[in-house]
Amino acid sequence: KKYKECPYCGASNGAVKKVKSKEGIRLVHERPRTVRQEFVDAMDEAARRNPDLRMHLDREADKWLETLTPLDVLRIFRKIPSGDVDLMWSRAENGRPECMIFTHLLVPPNCIRLSVPQDASGGTNEDELNTQLQRIVDANLCMHVDLANGGVLSRMATHWDWLQRMVAEYINGDLPGMPPSMRDDKS
Repeated sequence: KKYKECPYCGASNGAVKKVKSKEGIRLVHERPRTVRQEFVDAMDEAARRNPDLRMHLDREADKWLETLTPLDVLRIFRKIPSGDVDLMWSRAENGRPECMIFTHLLVPPNCIRLSVPQDASGGTNEDELNTQLQRIVDANLCMHVDLANGGVLSRMATHWDWLQRMVAEYINGDLPGMPPSMRDDKS
């Protein structure tokens, strides 16, 4: 049965869709029509207080589509009661929904990551795994610097998207479903 409102927290339930955008693939939550006007009013007030938000709210469709970040989805998954996990064809003891979201990355120890010294330049020839891990660390550092310095919203959003893409490439370098314009050609 479909609920228009969450029986636990009272939040409005709408369709969750996967959409392609210039930044890549996003999950969006479509707000029910009853809460759209409240949301539009709240976003207009927020944009009046912070002009940087205006560029993210210009399109009419954005007024009823809420982008779900991995943190939003993790927070939602953690709130799912154990009794309802069975409805998702999983077991609460060993298959909670929040376990499907990466919060930590496994990194092989240095001793098994290839790093070959080069005689000519005096540097090293790092393998693709080391390079990708360094990109993830760099993206994470950019996020931390922006957060610590109160960075511009659009720049933080760009770094967030970059970090998500770097982690996705680390897990699966082919990036299925990612638009070709978003892929890094390493060749």
